[in-house]
Amino acid sequence: MAHHFIYEKANGDLSERIVIPIGFDFNHDNILAIDLTEFDEEEKIYYETALEAARDAFNKAIRDAGLGHNYRNFKVSRIK
Repeated sequence: MAHHFIYEKANGDLSERIVIPIGFDFNHDNILAIDLTEFDEEEKIYYETALEAARDAFNKAIRDAGLGHNYRNFKVSRIK
């Protein structure tokens, strides 16, 4: 699912972003995401659908490998 937010760049400029999160960098507190902001609405729908299909295929591969019960959520504030 796409997320829409306003992002403040290091120089203080604000930019409107539409992204699909795909990961998190625990060492730097960053969200890794595919940025769809520059695409028109039709392309955004196409790419969002493609990324959802890729996520579904990944999740199926994890389940098929026998790791379906090994998904975990970890609160960043509790990681030492």
